[in-house]
Amino acid sequence: MRGEVVVFDKKPIWDDFLASSAGYAFIQQLQQQYPGVEIVLHKNSRVVNVLGSIVRRHQAKQEIVRRIVEIKSQKLWDIPLPGKVFGLFVSGELAKLQNSLGTENCYLDYVKRALSLR
Repeated sequence: MRGEVVVFDKKPIWDDFLASSAGYAFIQQLQQQYPGVEIVLHKNSRVVNVLGSIVRRHQAKQEIVRRIVEIKSQKLWDIPLPGKVFGLFVSGELAKLQNSLGTENCYLDYVKRALSLR
């Protein structure tokens, strides 16, 4: 059984969506849809490996690329959060928002001190 890195435009493709609960569910669904395929996420190196027969591996890779391209095409909004407001989101309001929008669509950017929405 051989493996390949998932690439798009000759570069490994990655989105933090893959490391979210929705991303894990997507990967699990692909592994069920394509029996014999194993998808390995390397979060630190931001790389996806797909192992299995060449035909199923190719099909799973196409699905991954399609999903990530779709996600990256969506607009990302950064809403600056001043001091105390940022603290409110850290203390629990973020969880409420993530429950309604999904964790992959709503998260805090600590460097920018902003709420990022997709």
